[in-house]
Amino acid sequence: MDFLNIVEWSTIIFTILMMMSGIPPCIAMYKTKDTKHIPFFFFLICLMNSMIGLYYGLLIDNGMLKMLNFVGTSLWATYIFVYILVSKVKSEPVTKVTGMFALFLSHLVYLVYIVQQHDEVVARLGSMLFLWTIVLVCLPAMEIVEVVRRKSSEGVSLSLLMGGLMCSFVWLLYGYMLNDFNIYAPNIPGVIINVTRLVLLITYGDGAKSKVE
Repeated sequence: MDFLNIVEWSTIIFTILMMMSGIPPCIAMYKTKDTKHIPFFFFLICLMNSMIGLYYGLLIDNGMLKMLNFVGTSLWATYIFVYILVSKVKSEPVTKVTGMFALFLSHLVYLVYIVQQHDEVVARLGSMLFLWTIVLVCLPAMEIVEVVRRKSSEGVSLSLLMGGLMCSFVWLLYGYMLNDFNIYAPNIPGVIINVTRLVLLITYGDGAKSKVE
């Protein structure tokens, strides 16, 4: 097994672990019937990213991308379903999910009916995947601001943090080895942001216990 295969398998393992890192907060949410500290918007962006990644994998016929993004789409959709099920006011999350699917469909309509040419569709979809991955990996930066402001790491999910850090790192390495800018570039800020979050978690961990939800 060469180094690329090792990195590829590491990418698969850590990506699945990152996707499964939403299970602890999801279980806690279901048991307590409380959606406080649950990153619903993060789950929503992850679902959008996984659906675009699945389509990208289908177009370039990359088995790993197809498998991972199918699993991701299933898991993130499950977390969102549980959130809606538990929510006391369901209209807001349902509206957000509807808006997200409408946005995803607009992507498909643009690619299928306007762009049309396969090579150009792949290029445009790769750019879309790049932009949505940037949004996804930069989203936790808002948590950094909040932790510094409160000087407390309360509500920080350690499972999601570590899952995000390891996932960004292996995708950065894998994308670099494939020389695919759309894969590795968005994960550079992902690694930086998650390392910063980990440092803040350690720094402010004494002030308030972090929750592995």
